[in-house]
Amino acid sequence: MNYQDKTKLSELVLKSLDGSITDQQRQQLNEMLRNNREAAIWYLEFVDVMSCLSKYGTAGITEITAIAEEHIENTLKCDFDENISLWRALAEEEKNAPVVEIEKPVPTFEPVKMLKVDRQPREIRKSSIFTAVLSIAAMLLIVLMVQLKPVVPTVASLTDSMNAKWGNAKRSPINGDVLRQGRWNLTKGLAEITFDDGAVVVVEAPAVFDLESPKSMYLDSGKINAFVSKYAIGFTVNTPSASIVDLGTEFGVDVQFDGTCDMQMFSGKANLVIGQEGQEKTSQLVNIKEAKNVDGRTGRVRNIAMQKNRFVRRIDSATGLVWKGQDLSLVDIVGGGNGFGTGKQHHSINMFNGIMAGPMHTPLFNGNSERKGPDGITPVSHPFIDCVFVPDVERNLQISTLGHAFKECPKTNGHFHEFIFIGPESPELSIARHLLYLNNIQQGTAEHPALSVHSNTGITFDLEIIRRTNPEMKISAFKSLCGLSQNASRDNSRNTAADMWVLVDGKIRGKAVGIQPASEPTAIDIELKDEDRFLTLVSTDNDGETHDDWCLFANPVLVTD
Repeated sequence: MNYQDKTKLSELVLKSLDGSITDQQRQQLNEMLRNNREAAIWYLEFVDVMSCLSKYGTAGITEITAIAEEHIENTLKCDFDENISLWRALAEEEKNAPVVEIEKPVPTFEPVKMLKVDRQPREIRKSSIFTAVLSIAAMLLIVLMVQLKPVVPTVASLTDSMNAKWGNAKRSPINGDVLRQGRWNLTKGLAEITFDDGAVVVVEAPAVFDLESPKSMYLDSGKINAFVSKYAIGFTVNTPSASIVDLGTEFGVDVQFDGTCDMQMFSGKANLVIGQEGQEKTSQLVNIKEAKNVDGRTGRVRNIAMQKNRFVRRIDSATGLVWKGQDLSLVDIVGGGNGFGTGKQHHSINMFNGIMAGPMHTPLFNGNSERKGPDGITPVSHPFIDCVFVPDVERNLQISTLGHAFKECPKTNGHFHEFIFIGPESPELSIARHLLYLNNIQQGTAEHPALSVHSNTGITFDLEIIRRTNPEMKISAFKSLCGLSQNASRDNSRNTAADMWVLVDGKIRGKAVGIQPASEPTAIDIELKDEDRFLTLVSTDNDGETHDDWCLFANPVLVTD
């Protein structure tokens, strides 16, 4: 029987079993069973199975079953008659054949006890068969759809974002989501995207871009900054007017709506490829601290000035960090911040327990009182600050937790008057003379931040921890203006004087000795290398007294590239 015959036979058998078969259909079924041996055998097997499953057994189908059995019997008899000589020869051979004894092997296992399972009758309805057919059809449809429309591959992940809103996404991605190949539209905020090949791109809204592959993207409009490690060399940013192929770099790209492209190289170098698709292309090498402009209409390339703070180069939603290349403020760190504006004004560091107090600094003592400093260093609760200390040649020269010492420290009285703090000398007092001034400019304000290190005090910053926390940044120098506040002397007859020091890993790199309120401030600008670990700022009394030694570092920063 072919497929159509079996389908027709199945339909007729089912109708005969549920009693819905017509006289004409019954006659058609009888003829199929009489004329086709295969159909008769198939019918008996089908009925046998259904009788086991149905609670009605074979009732109602006796006539048809008898027809099928008769047809099979006649067919078998005919076959037997035609081959009777063969059967007789085989019987004679079996009767005269010698007896062969076969030794039966002794079983080495315990016989398995047969369990008799009572079959529970189960009713099969036409609706169940219909449901099964529909389920199979649905599964086949799903497989077909998957083959015709494959899943769009993922090429990157959203590793961080700040106030981000997406214009064309069915569901706005959240931090940690994978991003698929295709077009994206960031309408608000910032997003950090890490490609599967390792490149990290910060996107600044508004921006429209395509994620093309694990190592390339197309920037239609907007600003991005790409940080590409040595493991992701070859990452490419395509734009309407040019392509930037990195060679292990960090670079920023700004695409205007007319296709004009500006790029800046912050580190390393890259290939700038100019030319539209299908046109002849040219390329040129762009080196560190170079910037280029590519005209969106003509493709003309020209040099432009670097703008250090033009691109958002790093974000951290956990700390609120938005870094655009600005220098790292030590005042902000003493204020409990990350160095980029998250700290608070008027914080101080307790010289005895290292706790950062605030938001308002409170003088340690009233009037002209001073106290003997603690023995040794005091670790500080902020990760970027290693310790604070009171320099004393007789009791303490240590200035870091790794044992660095201020060996050239001058003799001091070993006492101090104030904690290390930021802001005015005594901010809770509304007295103008307690404010700090250098070059006739008030220091310790939001516009002119200052770190007060009243003698005898010192503070050490951990450059390694700062670098590790900000891997994209390169710290190249320390800069500040240091001096004694112009209004520091309470008594014009007193010859107030102090010394200020800058050390790197225990070695003096900058100093201002014998400074007085009338002295010109000293500019400090020292180079820092990658292997430099600790930066220390110290003030010492020059005349054996700490009174009115209002020493300060104005706008102390770590210069970043």
